[in-house]
Amino acid sequence: MLNRLCCSWLSALLCFGMPVPIAACADDSPFTVEQREAIAVLTRLGATVNYQRKKPGTVGQFTLYLHANGSKKFSDKHLAYLNRLPKLELVDLSGTSISDAGLVHLKVLSHLSNLNLSFTRITDDGLTHLSGLTSLWYLYLDGTEITDAGIKHLLPLTNLNNMSLSETGVSRKGSARIAEMLPKIHHDVRKLLLYVDHGEKIARIKERAPWIGMVHFFGGGVVVDSDLVQLSQIPELQRLIVSDSRVTDAGMNVLHSLKSLEYVDISHSLVRGPGLRHLHGLKRLGEIDVSGTSIGAEYIDALKWNLPHCEIRR
Repeated sequence: MLNRLCCSWLSALLCFGMPVPIAACADDSPFTVEQREAIAVLTRLGATVNYQRKKPGTVGQFTLYLHANGSKKFSDKHLAYLNRLPKLELVDLSGTSISDAGLVHLKVLSHLSNLNLSFTRITDDGLTHLSGLTSLWYLYLDGTEITDAGIKHLLPLTNLNNMSLSETGVSRKGSARIAEMLPKIHHDVRKLLLYVDHGEKIARIKERAPWIGMVHFFGGGVVVDSDLVQLSQIPELQRLIVSDSRVTDAGMNVLHSLKSLEYVDISHSLVRGPGLRHLHGLKRLGEIDVSGTSIGAEYIDALKWNLPHCEIRR
């Protein structure tokens, strides 16, 4: 199982809450017969179509979403059924058998804000069908055959806040062009942003290591030192978040080899200070959050001495 992408389909749904029965959505007109037929077909293919309750204060009360659950039965011809569901806002087709030809059916989804096409057969040619989806905020194309040549088709999507193109043919130069032309994109789109749970191993870590830019350990206070050991296999890691954890000074040892680290968050952890010496050689480290810890002043002073340009949040 692939680990969750930060701000991806899965993490976005976590922000909304639990699914609610379609019939309970009083602010939406009942589905037509044709729409219910389409949902029945998609469900038989292994997909989930449902409403998700939105966060308080968000426009509208419910979001209509489709999650194909990686079903290989889901192919181009089945995307035609999406024409009957024009209110779809979140669509996850990752891991399915769709290709460029099927993307033409997405054009009618004017409300679409989150689209995941990762690990499908999409190429540069298919991106032409996405250029009109100007409501998109999140777009995931990881593990596809996209190259720099296809970037031009994505530039009209000026509302994009997050895009992920890891394990593709997009170059560093192509990523820089996206950041330059799309004002809300401030990250290297080639880099993966992963959520990892306590006890979870990062899937295909050796293969994906060059693409992983950030790791955020979830766990609600149960992430421990042993969870961090696998980070030694990601030498180009740029950002690490292990806040609200049981990580101690001993667990900090693995960080000394991560020379590309730019940001570390160990707030509300059990680090007391001695482990900070493992950060002294990380010359790219620009910010560290140690708020909510009991780190002694002498350890903070030593960190400032060795990394004078690093901002320390306490």
